[in-house]
Amino acid sequence: MRRIVILLMTAAAGALCTAFLNCGGPPKIEMNVVSYSDPDAELPTRVRFTTVELGMTGNPLLEKQLLAILRDSLVAHGHIYSPDSSEISIGLTGYIGPYQEYVPPRTISWPKLETSSTSLSGYVGTTRVSGNASTSKWTTQQLQVGGGVRTSYYRRIWVGAAGLLPNSDSVSLVWTGEAESFGSTGDLLIVAPYLLREIVSEFPHRSGRPAARRQAMTR
Repeated sequence: MRRIVILLMTAAAGALCTAFLNCGGPPKIEMNVVSYSDPDAELPTRVRFTTVELGMTGNPLLEKQLLAILRDSLVAHGHIYSPDSSEISIGLTGYIGPYQEYVPPRTISWPKLETSSTSLSGYVGTTRVSGNASTSKWTTQQLQVGGGVRTSYYRRIWVGAAGLLPNSDSVSLVWTGEAESFGSTGDLLIVAPYLLREIVSEFPHRSGRPAARRQAMTR
């Protein structure tokens, strides 16, 4: 009987881990990605670009690191980093901020073995005898798990590309893309490669994929 109880508890714990904690797999990042382009701009499929600092991220070193990640992602997608002969210049802004949310507890049914005992007595001939008889049955007990106040983070990266429009001598924005996500990671550099990779996949033209996306984060 003890073996059965242990097996049942192990199976229930495994189900709980899979349902609530995503045990056994890499963490996931969910995001929304959108992009917009100027219909008057003639952007080639492969773009010669350079990066510029906008000074709007709040931390100049963070901005430089984000630009380096963006540059590598653009090159990986076939674009050409050419500071001296660029067609467009690309800059970005990044933001991360905490917020708190109440997470209600979950109620689960947990197996429980209940044993009851009954006293018996009687006579065998003229001799009085007595004893106890026990019975066992499985029931379920309602348990509450989790709950409380959780701190999460809003993460957003915006990327803009500026260049010359046809028959114009002034520089204008020709493309923008942004990604936002919510999660427990409070370091923008950890999630930035995933956000920027998806933003770049929409440059210079939309990919046609849904805005809501989900990626596995490598450890």
